[in-house]
Amino acid sequence: MTIYYIGWFVVALVLLIVEINAMSFYLVALALGAIAGGISAYMEQTFTQQAVVAGIVTMIASILSFYLRKKLKSPKDNSNNVLDIGQRVTVQPDNINADGSAKVLYRGAEWQAFASEGSLSSGIFLIESVNGTQLILGTKVSEYPEKKNSDNASDNASS
Repeated sequence: MTIYYIGWFVVALVLLIVEINAMSFYLVALALGAIAGGISAYMEQTFTQQAVVAGIVTMIASILSFYLRKKLKSPKDNSNNVLDIGQRVTVQPDNINADGSAKVLYRGAEWQAFASEGSLSSGIFLIESVNGTQLILGTKVSEYPEKKNSDNASDNASS
């Protein structure tokens, strides 16, 4: 009795461990093929027969995993930034670029922001969409709150 089946099962185990980290269905297909090859080896078939069985099972499992991934993917997967839409972002006058874009702070990181129409001005905007690392800003909610010198003078006079 040959011990090829141990090798097949070790390969299947390694593929499953890698699959857990990679999160793709195709490595499961390869692991299923290796398991089929191991079962074939345990039944004392020749190595050629083992490889053919493993190949056929892998092809069938790959085709099934392709259709399974396609079926499980929902239209919402393309719009995983839905929570950002409608949030407020402040465009400061110092951060507006010459091309009409601006650098804004949002969720603790610096983002490149663009206006959906025209160019950006200082103020508070609503996020219309997210394109990778770029924010597309839509409606201007309010002007940027600037301190006026007259406010400072009245504060100093009342003290």
